Amino acid sequence: MKINRIFFSTVIVACIGTLGQAKAQSNFNPEYKLDRVVYNISDDKIREVLENEKEKTAFKKAQSLNKQTFKKEIERIESLVKLKVNPNFDKNQIKFQVDTTSVKNRFSVVTLIAKND
Repeated sequence: MKINRIFFSTVIVACIGTLGQAKAQSNFNPEYKLDRVVYNISDDKIREVLENEKEKTAFKKAQSLNKQTFKKEIERIESLVKLKVNPNFDKNQIKFQVDTTSVKNRFSVVTLIAKND
């Protein structure tokens, strides 16, 4: 009976450790470095404005994966589009697809901007 309790306690500790690792892995992993950024923009005017301002992006090659960078980029895009294309532009039209599967310890970003109808 005592052996069963020890075994059961060990299994619970192992499960808690595994769950903790799984939770940690679901967060942004700073070990990933930016490889490339691609834009998928359905509106030609918005695409042109962002192409002309691409050197001011918050994304920098080889930077770590960081939520703040995405927030800054959303703010930058929203501000530019409102100023130069459409004052009614909504930041909810901006989405990011992040791929960490292509290259080990690297990530790529696809910036998606839906057309404002």
